[in-house]
Amino acid sequence: MKEILPDGHYVIVNSRQRNVAALAEPRERSSLMARTYSSSNEKTLTKNLIWSINGADNGRYKFQNTEFGSLAYAGHGTKAGDDVKGHNREQYWELQVARADPPRYRISSTDSELFWHLQDGELDTPVRAFSPFALRWVPNHPTQVKLVDKANDERSWWELKRIDSAQASNAPLSIKQTEENPLQQMISTPPARDPMQMITPEGHAWTGCYQYRMPGAQIDPPMFFTLARIPSNGYGPLQFGARGVDAVGAFNILGSIYTSGMVEAKKMYDHGLTWNWVGTMTPNGMAGTWGQNGEFQGWWWIWPKDGA
Repeated sequence: MKEILPDGHYVIVNSRQRNVAALAEPRERSSLMARTYSSSNEKTLTKNLIWSINGADNGRYKFQNTEFGSLAYAGHGTKAGDDVKGHNREQYWELQVARADPPRYRISSTDSELFWHLQDGELDTPVRAFSPFALRWVPNHPTQVKLVDKANDERSWWELKRIDSAQASNAPLSIKQTEENPLQQMISTPPARDPMQMITPEGHAWTGCYQYRMPGAQIDPPMFFTLARIPSNGYGPLQFGARGVDAVGAFNILGSIYTSGMVEAKKMYDHGLTWNWVGTMTPNGMAGTWGQNGEFQGWWWIWPKDGA
C-alpha cells in the first residue's frame, strides 16, 4: 500500500484554528487538548506537543505522544462527539488527503467515519469525532480534541509538520515544578511524620483543601475526613477510602497509591458530583490536580490532621 506519510516526529496543527493537538497530562484517558505553537519560536515547542507517527503495512498509523508515551485512542464503538484520548493501548488511524497543496489530512477511526476535530480556537478545546453522514450538532465541551462526522469541515483537517529528531529530543518537558505551583512549599517542607504510617485499616483523621485554577481564586474552606487503608490480597497498589465533609457537602474518596508514589482517586459527593484526582505522595501527605473528563480544574492537597 502506498505510504501517505513517512514515519517520524510531527506537530499536529488544525487547519482552521491553527492550534495543535497535545496531551496535557500523563493520566490514562486524559483528552487531547488544543495548545499553541509557533514554528518561528522554539520556546513554544514542548515534548507534549510532539507525536511520533508510525505506519503499519496496512497503510494505517499510530500516534504516540513524545512526552508521556500515551497513544491516541478512541476505542471501538466510538460515536460522534467522543474525545480522542491518551491511552496505553494501541489504535491505528487512517490518513486521508483532504488537500494536496499544501498537504492537509483527515485523521479518522478505522471502524467508523469519524474524524479528529477541533471545535473552536480557544486553548484547551478538545479534539473530537464527527461523520459525513450525520451533520448534526454535537455539544461542544470546552476542553478536548473530539471525533466528529464532518469530513469537509476544515476544523477536521490537520497539517502534520515534521520535527527533526534532534529538535524532538531536545524539546523541554511541559510539566515543571515552578514557584507558581501552590503545592511547591508543601512538597519541600520537612515532614512532621510519615504519612504512610497514617494510612491504616483502623483509619485516621486527615484534613486538606483545594484551589481553583482561575487567577485570583481563593482556596476553599478545608475538608475533614477519616482515611483508612482498604484490605487487599497483597497485590497491586495500596487502596484507601475516606468519608468526610467540606463546604460543598458530605463525600467519599476511593483511591490508589502505586509503588512509584503516584496517587489516583475519586472524590464523590453524596449529591452526585464527582471529581477525579491525580497526584503523588509527598513528605507531608498527598498532593496533585483535580478535574473531570480530562479537564484540569485546580490543585488539591491532603495530610494527616494534627493530633491524629
